[in-house]
Amino acid sequence: MFELEEMKIQEKNIFLYKWSNYINSSVLIWTILTLYYLWRGLSYFDIALVQSVGAIATAVLEIPTGWISDRCGHHIVLKIASFSRLVAIVTLTFANSFLLMVASELFFSLASASQSGAGSAFLFEATNANSRMDRKNGAYALILSKMTGTQSIIRITVRLIAPVLFSINPLIPFVISIFVYFLGLLVTLEFKENDVSPNRGSNCLPEEDGFIGTRTSKLNLKEAVQTFFQELIKIVKTNIFISLCTVSAISLILVSNYSQFIAPNLTSMGFDIKFLGIVTAAASLGEFFGSRLTAKIVKTLKNSYKKSAGDIIAFSGNVEFLVILGSLSVIAILMLCAGLIPSIYVCIFTYVAINLFSTTLSILINNQMNLIAEENNRATLLSVSNQIEEIASVVSDPLIGIALDFSGFGTTYVGLGCITLVVIALIFTIHYRKYR
Repeated sequence: MFELEEMKIQEKNIFLYKWSNYINSSVLIWTILTLYYLWRGLSYFDIALVQSVGAIATAVLEIPTGWISDRCGHHIVLKIASFSRLVAIVTLTFANSFLLMVASELFFSLASASQSGAGSAFLFEATNANSRMDRKNGAYALILSKMTGTQSIIRITVRLIAPVLFSINPLIPFVISIFVYFLGLLVTLEFKENDVSPNRGSNCLPEEDGFIGTRTSKLNLKEAVQTFFQELIKIVKTNIFISLCTVSAISLILVSNYSQFIAPNLTSMGFDIKFLGIVTAAASLGEFFGSRLTAKIVKTLKNSYKKSAGDIIAFSGNVEFLVILGSLSVIAILMLCAGLIPSIYVCIFTYVAINLFSTTLSILINNQMNLIAEENNRATLLSVSNQIEEIASVVSDPLIGIALDFSGFGTTYVGLGCITLVVIALIFTIHYRKYR
C-alpha cells in the first residue's frame, strides 16, 4: 500500500484503471441478461425496444460526455460512468416494470458513452505522461493488449458461472453484480487527473466577479468552444480518421451480428444448445490470444511510427494500419467461408477466430485514434468515432436481420464478406494512390 502511494500519479492511474476494468469484467449479468428480461415478463419486441432506446441514448450522449471529459478532466467523467453503472444495476435488479428497465438502460447508456471516450483517453495520457514511456514505442497498445487478455480470461469464468447461478435463482447474478460495481466505483474514486494539461482545469467556466468579468468569461468560453470544434472537425475530415472509423464500424457490425446469431445458426445445423457455454468461453479464449497476438505485433512494429507534415503518422507508411486492414480481411474471408460451408465445426472455428482478429484490430485502431488526436480533444474524438459505430450498427442491424429472414445465414454471410472485401480494396487503393 505504501509502495502504491509512492507511485507517480500517472503510474497509480494506470494501476487503478487496470483493476477497475478487471473488476467490471467480473460482472455476471451480461451473459444471462436476455434470460432475465424474459423472466421479468418482457417479450422479444420489448427487449429489442429497450436495447434500441439504449443504443440511441448512447449515440446522443457520446459527444457531450467526450466534450466534458476534454474540458474538465477524464477522471471526472469516469467517476460519473462508474456511478451510473451502479445506479443502473440497482434499478435493473429491482425493476418490476418496463419503464424501470428503460430507465436502467438509460443509466447504462450514460455509463457507456462516458467510458468510451474518457477511458481510452485517460489511459493513453497516463501512459504517455509517464516519463519512462514513449508514445512511439507502442506502450499504450501493449498495456491495452495485456488488459484485454486478462479481461478475456475473467470473462471465460463469468460465462461459465453466470448461467449456473441464474438457474439457482435469477436474482443471484444481479445481487453479486451490485457489489462488483460498487467495488469498481470505490477504485474509480481514487483516479486523479493526469499531469499532462495544466490548463484543463481552467477550460471549465472561469470564476470571475462582476458583470464585466462574467461577460468576458462567457465570451472566452464561446471562443474556446468554437476553437475546440474547429480543431476537432479538421481531424474528423482527414482520410486517416474516416478510414479508421469505417474499418472499426465494419468490424463491429460483422462480429457483433455473427456472435448474436451464433446460437440459432448452430442449432439450425443440429448443435446441442447445452454446449453453447463452452463455445462462448472458447470465443473469450480467442480474445485472449488476440490480445497476445497484438502484443507481439506491437513489439515487432514499435519502430514503424513515422511522422509527416500533415499528420502525426504517415498513413500509407504505417505498417500497423496495413495490419489493421489485414485483420479485417481475415474476418471477411472467415465470414465468407462460414457462409459457403454450412458446418458446425466451421461455424465454431469462425466464431472463435473472428473474436481473435477483432480483438487485435480493436486494440490497434484504438492506438491509432489516440495517436492522431490532440490532447484537448482526445476524448471527444474517440466519442465521435464510437458514435459513428453506434449509428452504423443501428442502421445495419435491421438490414442484416431482414437478410437473414429472407436469405438465411449462408447467403447473408457470403454477401457481408464480399462487401467487406470490396470496401477494404477501395480504402487501400485510395491511400496507395495518395502516397505512391
